[in-house]
Amino acid sequence: MVKAQEKHRFTVLDTVTVFGLCLAVGLIVFSIVTNAMSSQTTTKARIETQRLALQLLGESHKFKEIIFVAKSSGDRLPASENSASKAPAAPSRIGTDPWGEPYYYRTFYDQKGMKIAIVYSAGPNGQLETSDKNFQVDSQGHYQLVRFGGDDIGAVQKSWQ
Repeated sequence: MVKAQEKHRFTVLDTVTVFGLCLAVGLIVFSIVTNAMSSQTTTKARIETQRLALQLLGESHKFKEIIFVAKSSGDRLPASENSASKAPAAPSRIGTDPWGEPYYYRTFYDQKGMKIAIVYSAGPNGQLETSDKNFQVDSQGHYQLVRFGGDDIGAVQKSWQ
């Protein structure tokens, strides 16, 4: 009978093992909840960039064409066209993202004269990794493509008129 009672004692090793398992389960649950919250924040930022881009398309007084001057000598515009061009202006700011950083925007026209609004955010890491080199335009400064850098979040909206 004495041996049966000794087998049911809770040792220090058992206590440490149970504590370790509880800690591991707690960390897993915390990780799942944190990832879900981060995903919701990123989704919220994506929706907000789309909303702001659509809002910019409706505000024609804020809309101006940005013309890029090619930087390499092989891509330069002819002198007659180059004088009318200008270096890209710094992106304008509009509102703040869920991480407290500003949303940036640029406006363009494409080759068909359609308005294009691009709104982007530095994303979760707070470092803006989208620069002038991420915007592709033709020799006349018409928008062709943008690739958002790093974890930046952005939206491109084109008018239908």
